[in-house]
Amino acid sequence: FDQGIQSPKCNMSSVAASKQSGVSFRGLPMESWMSHLPCALWDTPLFHLAIPGSHNAITYCLDTNNRSPVDPMQPDMLQQLDKFMKPFIRPFVYKWAITQEFSVKQQLDCGVRYYDLRIAHRPNDSSTDLYFYHGVYTTLTVETVLKEINDWLDAHPKEVVILSFSHFLGLNQDLHVLLLMTIRTIFTSKLCPKTVQLCLVCSIK
Repeated sequence: FDQGIQSPKCNMSSVAASKQSGVSFRGLPMESWMSHLPCALWDTPLFHLAIPGSHNAITYCLDTNNRSPVDPMQPDMLQQLDKFMKPFIRPFVYKWAITQEFSVKQQLDCGVRYYDLRIAHRPNDSSTDLYFYHGVYTTLTVETVLKEINDWLDAHPKEVVILSFSHFLGLNQDLHVLLLMTIRTIFTSKLCPKTVQLCLVCSIK
């Protein structure tokens, strides 16, 4: 996400020093590391930087109360075992499925800027609510998590966050449109236009 903030003029002595001694990232505050990068890197495209990422980022809130079915992408044998032996099987499912323990805000504060978001609609759910999933479904909806990310960006206007939406389990065309509308409604002007080159110069004041 691009906050559209213009870059200041870079102090050339700082650039020269960084070229001579190498860029040091030691001591950068994790919750705002992008805005504290040395000015020598302000014009560096994001795809040339190593961005800290979170795999299956929202699995910290998987439904561990056995209310969620196992997602239909899992092997048939696991689904059958879960159906008849849930108290025995679920601890193993949760141990494998939960890849993150920190909330999305805690991950942002720790410096994560790339999020792997796997979207799903629960089977037999008459609502249009969308969730995340990995083995089982989350308790938090997509809208709730995206609003939390947006609130964090409001408090950190010089940071860039990359959201990777994928998988789209159980989504029909209408739900895809709903997801797009939700993203646009929540993030509005924070969304980076496709025609804008993804570089840090856009995000640092």
